Amino acid sequence: MKTFPELFENDNARLIKLDEDLLKSEDGKKRWRAFHALFVFSASVLLDPSLDTVCFRYEKKVKEHNFGCLIRTDAEEEYGEKSTIFVTRMQFYAIEISRNRLGLNDKAHEIAKEEAAKEAAKKEKEAKTASKRNNGGK
Repeated sequence: MKTFPELFENDNARLIKLDEDLLKSEDGKKRWRAFHALFVFSASVLLDPSLDTVCFRYEKKVKEHNFGCLIRTDAEEEYGEKSTIFVTRMQFYAIEISRNRLGLNDKAHEIAKEEAAKEAAKKEKEAKTASKRNNGGK
């Protein structure tokens, strides 16, 4: 929350609906690299502003932190072709943990539960129909 306070302004509006520039612009990349460094390595990290790079010299804590993940651009929607972007694993963890702690994923969770209930009802209906067919319609 301290590293990216703008995500939590206006009732977490920018955390609910992600701004891709915050994640992928040059300034955003610099900020995320510094954030990664805080959590990925067990000792302090040297930041060299003259080189505009982060110098990592310590043992890694989070495996495969730079691997890519899909994240929903809107916390109130499900994963879909137009509602996801590709981010690093650490960005995914930071955003989704924040969303979960603030209850911002609750709506998507409810949608998923409703769809699971519909799917279960559909399977039950299909099973009854199959059973009737096998029993000669009785």
